[in-house]
Amino acid sequence: MEKFIKRIGLYLICSFLVTNLVIYYFMRLSPEYFLDYRYDFAFYNYHVNEVNSTTNYKNVIFGDSKGQCISPKTLGNSWLNLSEHAAGFFQDYFTLKYYLKHNKVDTLLIYHTPLVVTGYNDLDYLNRTAIPAKFVEFQDLKSLENVESKYGTIVSQPEHLNPLQLLIKQYQRELRYAHFPFSYSSTFLEDFSSYTSINENFEEKSKERIHFVQQNLGQDLCGDSPYNNSIHYTCTYERLQQKCTPDPVNFAYLDSIVALTKANNIVFYLTVAPFNETTYKVYKNSVYEKSISDLFKQTCAKYPNIKLIAKPEFLPDSTFGDHYLHPNKKGATLVSNKLKEQIELSKQTSL
Repeated sequence: MEKFIKRIGLYLICSFLVTNLVIYYFMRLSPEYFLDYRYDFAFYNYHVNEVNSTTNYKNVIFGDSKGQCISPKTLGNSWLNLSEHAAGFFQDYFTLKYYLKHNKVDTLLIYHTPLVVTGYNDLDYLNRTAIPAKFVEFQDLKSLENVESKYGTIVSQPEHLNPLQLLIKQYQRELRYAHFPFSYSSTFLEDFSSYTSINENFEEKSKERIHFVQQNLGQDLCGDSPYNNSIHYTCTYERLQQKCTPDPVNFAYLDSIVALTKANNIVFYLTVAPFNETTYKVYKNSVYEKSISDLFKQTCAKYPNIKLIAKPEFLPDSTFGDHYLHPNKKGATLVSNKLKEQIELSKQTSL
């Protein structure tokens, strides 16, 4: 029996080591497949390189995938779009912090869906982009853990965790940050299947996307599928009857953003992305909408230097490419032009 247990233990140890070696090999061979969401690796590298470089752009756009559609060229000279899919105030803060190491910033425009106050669109995206790319420095990752421990919740996830649960999630994130192979095992087989597929054509699609992004100063269009107006994005009946509960960890980093803008004399626009018209009809005058509106009012009262742009509240359904509120090409042009108008109006009001 003892001999059998030893053999089983040896087998498990050897299997674990071999699995780690295989995953490690493929991660080193093709990180674009095994460290990130497919088709996002090249874009994220572009994003990181721009943040850590000296540029000629003094006006910057941060935000989530809704912000990616904004055209810097439309807004005027010296604008650059550094929005990242599913980003929250945590990513915004460190993007600004690192960008300021090499650049002077005159204007910051942060563009998010109203629901960013309660969390991210994709709860796993931080672990699939910023963490594998090591966008944040390790000491900054530890600072995030301190904020999470203060509130007893992991960033972008509202449920309260006990200290052990929180510690485990933070440790798992650190393993991904260190590129420990086994922490990527859950997606390895799926990624390997794509890697060996003759139909994937990953490289060509990445080249097309990154070429467009480079030519358009960070703008990235998404949402080209036909819009389905029968689906209301995140506006389920149950949710609309409840007050929004802000993610305290995510929101804590808005405090840090405001402090940075004050210290560096940066004009700070906080912009709320519009809904499509169909969803807005359901969202308007709901308990949820009122609580978000009140929250933004309280935020602006707390931080007088924030210039809130909450118009337009909605746009025609035809300007969106999907029910996730991603503008199509027509919508991106419309949103960019309306933002330009609002910024110009704000400047005139300030005179």
